[in-house]
Amino acid sequence: MKKVLKWTFLVFIVLCAFFSLTQVRENTITGNMENLTAGDKVYVTSYHASKKAWVVDDSTIVEKDGEFAISTTDKNEIIHLHFVKTGDSLDVTKSYANLYLENLGKYTVTGDAALPSLDKIIGRVYNYPEMMEIDSLKDRMDDIYEQYRNIRKSDSPDTASMRALMEEYNDIEEKCNGLYKVVITNYPDDTHSAYFLKNSYIITPENISEVDSLYNTLGENAIKSSYARDVKKNIDNLSSSLVGGEAADFALTDITTGDTLRLSDKRGSITLVEFWASWCPPCRASNPHLVELYKKYHPAGLEVIGVATSDKEENWKKAIEDDGLLWHQVNSSEEVKGQDNIAKRYGVAYIPTSIIVDKEGKIIYRGEPDGVEEMLKSLFPDVK
Repeated sequence: MKKVLKWTFLVFIVLCAFFSLTQVRENTITGNMENLTAGDKVYVTSYHASKKAWVVDDSTIVEKDGEFAISTTDKNEIIHLHFVKTGDSLDVTKSYANLYLENLGKYTVTGDAALPSLDKIIGRVYNYPEMMEIDSLKDRMDDIYEQYRNIRKSDSPDTASMRALMEEYNDIEEKCNGLYKVVITNYPDDTHSAYFLKNSYIITPENISEVDSLYNTLGENAIKSSYARDVKKNIDNLSSSLVGGEAADFALTDITTGDTLRLSDKRGSITLVEFWASWCPPCRASNPHLVELYKKYHPAGLEVIGVATSDKEENWKKAIEDDGLLWHQVNSSEEVKGQDNIAKRYGVAYIPTSIIVDKEGKIIYRGEPDGVEEMLKSLFPDVK
């Protein structure tokens, strides 16, 4: 009898453990939204790395005008809320509001489903005093931007008022930047801190040390997140692509010839790699001078490779023709198996970015096109 009771007890413990492990852990999100009516649908989507796409996790039908409630599984990531009118279909790439879910919690949101936007969020990380202050500052930045736009549209814009508004905007932006750092250092084990670090800092040669320092403050839980991995990869990419580093090789289609162009094919030559785009006014403004430099130094051995960055192919090709660009042209968006996007591999955070590679494949200049001429003068002293 004792043996039967013993085994019954063990089976009970195992079953309890099983149901505990398999129990669905949920976040709950309730909302009060303008332009949301009964019969509309609310969807939760999240990014699935295995599919390289945003995928629907949960959905609900709105039962009462303006209000919704939805549950979604335990997450430590950004999710998208989609508000879809009755009769419309969901497009996961458009019209969504961001919400960060940290562990389990209850969230309440208010906003406008038509925009869509969330004006106020209560719950978990959004209750941190620093986050509440950032939210308040961003509201003020939105107000300033709207005032600036209205003044600018008037027949006689008050430039003094516009200047004052921009100064206030910049001051608030600087305060926000300081608070980003406080959030990351005060809550280092939140995956949200890793997300914040990834999305609040554009990593540049000027701030890479600061970002690296903040990355190293992240706790064990945050450091495991995909956001932290992305930050680390961006730091490593830029670190290896600064002056003195070896230029990463790439193989992309040269649209001037239709052949595969490898950077390593240019070993033995001084090569300018120019990251640009047709939609970038500073890039287009610098192109005429680069054409002059190419005509002057190409006969002496200079090679140039233009790298289109986040550009539409038809616009890119038209800009090449319109600006009379004479050198090799490749597109960083071209997908090549086993090769990362080359703009990301070089840690290019802004364009135009000019990188000069010496005959041995070392990076000897990184910066804006304005500095290219002086560098070429030193590299080709015999060219007058």
